[in-house]
Amino acid sequence: MTLTLLEDFHAWTQSDAFKQAHADRPPAEMFAGPNVFEMHEVVMQTERP
Repeated sequence: MTLTLLEDFHAWTQSDAFKQAHADRPPAEMFAGPNVFEMHEVVMQTERP
């Protein structure tokens, strides 16, 4: 199963849709400075109707 997912991912990265979505690179300043780790915890509670 992992190989299939990897093959699908590779095929997706070669697709026209992927190339078009990644055609406009963000400005270099967007990634200037040190890496910062951010972690967000999401808690959701639902009740049965």
